[in-house]
Amino acid sequence: MQPIESWIIAQVPRMARAGQWLMPKPLAAKLLSQLFNHLFADELQAGELDFLADRCLQIEVDDWQLALYISLQQQGLLVSLYPRLADVSMGCDWQSFCLMINQRVDPDTLFFNRRLRLTGDTELGLYVKNFLDGLDLERKLPKPLFSASQQLADRLQS
Repeated sequence: MQPIESWIIAQVPRMARAGQWLMPKPLAAKLLSQLFNHLFADELQAGELDFLADRCLQIEVDDWQLALYISLQQQGLLVSLYPRLADVSMGCDWQSFCLMINQRVDPDTLFFNRRLRLTGDTELGLYVKNFLDGLDLERKLPKPLFSASQQLADRLQS
């Protein structure tokens, strides 16, 4: 990896933390809820996310100091940025999430290498892990965003 690329990647957590102050939490949560409902419309329709019904998944991005609380309600996926009791919690640094979501490393490897924390309801955690394992970003994201995501994962692996 080139020195400038390393420097930019090292700045991502700082920029993400700073960005959290620019948008009010209720607005950010509403936008994230809309985004997730759009991205996972097919899975919601097919009942593939029913395991989250009236449950709460906490996703923590440690180095961004960000926690998302995601649940499935009648209106669809609901994201909150305010702390609440979670049934299962998954957390790691942003680079590990990027590699996992881009299927460059599987969640089990991250877990056994102590780079991914999974606490709480074990059965619910397995559903979440299996859902992430089967996620097809190429089908989900617009081509330019998918390409950028893949390039970033390539850089993180080198």
